[in-house]
Amino acid sequence: PQIYTLSPPDALPISPRYYHTAVWTGSEMIVWGGFNGSIQLNDGGRYNPAGNSWTAVSTTGAPAARWYHTAVWTGSEMIVWGGYGGSYFNDTFSYTPGRVLYLYQRP
Repeated sequence: PQIYTLSPPDALPISPRYYHTAVWTGSEMIVWGGFNGSIQLNDGGRYNPAGNSWTAVSTTGAPAARWYHTAVWTGSEMIVWGGYGGSYFNDTFSYTPGRVLYLYQRP
């Protein structure tokens, strides 16, 4: 088998986190939200393994900070649902790579 070894990029646009979501688009991984040990997060990043590079995800119109949420990739956008951020959320947002806005979807 072939083994790939990636070196970490020099600068990461997002802080270390857990209880986040990650989706695979077919060419990159999108990481969003989570908890850093002190606060809930509402930011994220896109990782491109071909270029071993990260790009920050826009926070314009981003959902409230949360963790324990769910995300799926539809083939063109990431859908984020629910989670916890001091209280439980019952909302849905979509993010399309390259856009600067998140779109609120009615539950």
